[in-house]
Amino acid sequence: MMKKMFVPVETGIAAIDKQHVHYYKLINDFVFLSKNRHIEKSEAIKFFSEVVEYTVEHFDSEEFFMRSIDFPDYEDHVKIHDRFRASIEKQSEDLEKVTNICKFAEMFAEWVSTWFSSHEATADLKLAEYCKAHNIHG
Repeated sequence: MMKKMFVPVETGIAAIDKQHVHYYKLINDFVFLSKNRHIEKSEAIKFFSEVVEYTVEHFDSEEFFMRSIDFPDYEDHVKIHDRFRASIEKQSEDLEKVTNICKFAEMFAEWVSTWFSSHEATADLKLAEYCKAHNIHG
């Protein structure tokens, strides 16, 4: 059972950090709503769709930024994003079959926050280090 709120790792790239904060807020709100009141499956699907849409928006924005600064690890970073996109699409399909929205929300939040924490602490911090070394501000 989830006992904590999920918080993003700061990369030092303002635009990316701001998006990460918003992303985690969406995840935490999804879990809070599912735990604290009955939500219909259609409402959960709508909320989850917002998370998926924001994921796409965030990755697109981050990838645009990486291209704009000629980030040397761009292709590897995008491959990581692509694998996550595929995984979140699978989660979306799973939601259609779920009967316990609360359990799904908790499991999803654990999965996505673990993934993002790892991604932020590795790939995103690598991007941040590159930006710092080249005096690039995002």
